[in-house]
Amino acid sequence: MGKARESKVATTKARRLRWTVGVGLAFVLLLLITATVVYEANHLGTQTQANVTIARLNGWSSKQDPTEFIRRIKRTANDWRFQRVHGFLDHIFPQVIDVVRLEHGPISTNELAIICNCGTLRNLDVPGPELTADHWRIITGTKTIESLHVNGPAVHIPSLPLLTNLTNLRHLSLNHEGITDVDLNFLRQLQGLTEVSLEGTSIAGSSLANFHRHKDLAHLDIFGTQVTDPYLTNLMHLTRIESLVLGEHITDTGITNILPLTNITHFGLLNSNVDSNGLIAVLKGYPKLKNLNLFHVTAFIGTINWKACPHVELEAAY
Repeated sequence: MGKARESKVATTKARRLRWTVGVGLAFVLLLLITATVVYEANHLGTQTQANVTIARLNGWSSKQDPTEFIRRIKRTANDWRFQRVHGFLDHIFPQVIDVVRLEHGPISTNELAIICNCGTLRNLDVPGPELTADHWRIITGTKTIESLHVNGPAVHIPSLPLLTNLTNLRHLSLNHEGITDVDLNFLRQLQGLTEVSLEGTSIAGSSLANFHRHKDLAHLDIFGTQVTDPYLTNLMHLTRIESLVLGEHITDTGITNILPLTNITHFGLLNSNVDSNGLIAVLKGYPKLKNLNLFHVTAFIGTINWKACPHVELEAAY
């Protein structure tokens, strides 16, 4: 009897030990799986700390297939979406694809559609590849986009009116020398814009009237355009504007036209024909001014008493 009891006790202890070891191994395995998921997240283009995913096609080497890269983006986004639905690791993967930058092309409409539909795309930057009307229909059909930057051959001018479909658009940057004032009539319908850059376009200034109802516009860049002094009067009602960059055709007269914009903190006069009188008017008329960019406007900088403006950071280049 004693030996039987001892054998039974030993068997029970062995079972408990196996159970304990099994639970321990399962816990270790769970930790390894979690660590693997996090590792894969960080290596599939998801920057979890910033809650932003940046998909860079040019980051894919020439020896690799960009189509496969896009597939990985899609697969990653789908995985994160599945986990969010099930509440698994939701604090680690708070967003799906958020920011996409396409630097090199060509990119097919199918590939672009995959990117635009892979998650909650809010920011799209296309500085390089040439886009067609079909590409633009895909982009302007992605109504979650809040920020759009399109340059050079990526700008399909006949498709610009389609931008009115982006009702959540807040930041817009269009840089193409073929854009003229008549091409920007659609802007009057995008009254939610807060930042606009038309740098390098061929607008002469009449299109600035399209901003008449943009009460929240805070940043405007028209450097490298053909805008002249008289058309700056179209900006006088933009009382909330904080950052304004002007170009080479602006003189002291133009400065006088925009002095009522007293909330300006960042002001740029790049290659302009403003002289010392206009610059003094800026320094006196903009009490909140913090940054002044005088790129290639250097002939009279030495005549200004900058010690009287210690709050202004000066940027100048010859």
